[in-house]
Amino acid sequence: MLLHERFIAMTSPLHMVAFDTGPLSWVIGEIRDALERSGSALLDAATGSSDAQPTLLLHAKTHLHQAHGALQMVDVEGVGLLTGAAERALDAFKDGKLACTPDTAQAVRDAYGAIGEYLEELVAGTQPQPLRLFPYYRALQELLRVERIHPSELLSVDGLVTLDLPPPSGGAPDYARCRASFEKALLPYLKSSDDAPRARHAQALSEALAPLADASIDARARTFWSALHSVAALVGSQQLAGDLYIKQLFSQVNSQLPEPRGKCSWPTRCCATPCSSSPPRLNSTRTPTRPSCAAPSVSMVPCRPTTTSAATARSTRTR
Repeated sequence: MLLHERFIAMTSPLHMVAFDTGPLSWVIGEIRDALERSGSALLDAATGSSDAQPTLLLHAKTHLHQAHGALQMVDVEGVGLLTGAAERALDAFKDGKLACTPDTAQAVRDAYGAIGEYLEELVAGTQPQPLRLFPYYRALQELLRVERIHPSELLSVDGLVTLDLPPPSGGAPDYARCRASFEKALLPYLKSSDDAPRARHAQALSEALAPLADASIDARARTFWSALHSVAALVGSQQLAGDLYIKQLFSQVNSQLPEPRGKCSWPTRCCATPCSSSPPRLNSTRTPTRPSCAAPSVSMVPCRPTTTSAATARSTRTR
């Protein structure tokens, strides 16, 4: 299971923020129609003559603008980034930076279909889960040759929230010692290809961060280190896959030592459901710092890669 899927599966349902479906229900029809018209124009541009392509791409962008504007009115988290990436792809098609072919156009049309299905689920009462859109966002970013793509781009995290942790038992932190211990375990972890050694090195990373999580420091800094410590402990106990995003996270920790700077990366805000083998500190870190997109504690799959409508889906299959 990929990290973004595991994050969805682990997010606690206990602190969901109710989504107001009223404003979205007023404009979803307009959004759906605009995306369908944009998708149809894009398909015609990809399969039609080169002379007509610029005009058709302009039509596709105009319709996408209408959907994007309506989405800004209702502020559905994550969706605006997806439509923004789609607009950049249309611009790249129009400028000749990307070839507008049925295959490249399909990535944009798949995103349209995912947006439509996602919005319909929200109106039906499903809690916002913007990470379900990540596969389509990633596909668009890869189409645009973006080098670094991360699920956190779809999330909004309240960096001012702090954890209600037990009183610290440690004194002033020894950042130099913690960093030395962390660096000692980091390279073997990044090089490990087998699960058992990787878990062992992740546990060493967790132990290196433990003194910071229990130090007498500012509440936000302690929250930061407690979250990082919990993520490392999850990986060390093999409850969280040590995939690419976890490796990126651990690699960035060195830049946060000797003291945290800026906002915590989204994997440290995981809200893992406690179980019998969960690290004790994890039960404290799993709730207050969750993203605003809390999801049910069941495994969810991304939105189906549909096109913008049943009609356009049939059109795609027959062309």
